[in-house]
Amino acid sequence: MDQPLQDRRILVTGAASGIGAAAVQVFSDAGAMVTATYRKTPPPAKLADAATWLHCDLQLPEQADRAVAAATAHMEGLDAALHAAGTWLPGPAGEITEDNLDSAG
Repeated sequence: MDQPLQDRRILVTGAASGIGAAAVQVFSDAGAMVTATYRKTPPPAKLADAATWLHCDLQLPEQADRAVAAATAHMEGLDAALHAAGTWLPGPAGEITEDNLDSAG
C-alpha cells in the first residue's frame, strides 16, 4: 500500500467528527503520525488507534498552546496542521475576539 505521508507529523483539531475525523483517517491511512484534538465529542472508537488524542478547548488560548506543545513533543516535531475545529461566527476571521469565542459555546 502506498504511504505518501510516511513519517509526516500532523496535528488535526476538531478531529472527533466531520471533516476532522475524515482527515485523521486519511492521514493515518497514508502513513502519517497524527495527533488529534477534541472538545465535547469523544473520539470515535474506529479512530482510537489512528491518532494520539488530546482533549482541548480551542476557545481557550492556553489550552490551544498546550495542545500544540504536547503534539509537537509527542511526535518530536510538527510538519502540518489541519484546523477543522470551529463554530461559525459572522465577520472577518481577523476581527473575531476571545469574547466572541466565549459566546459561541
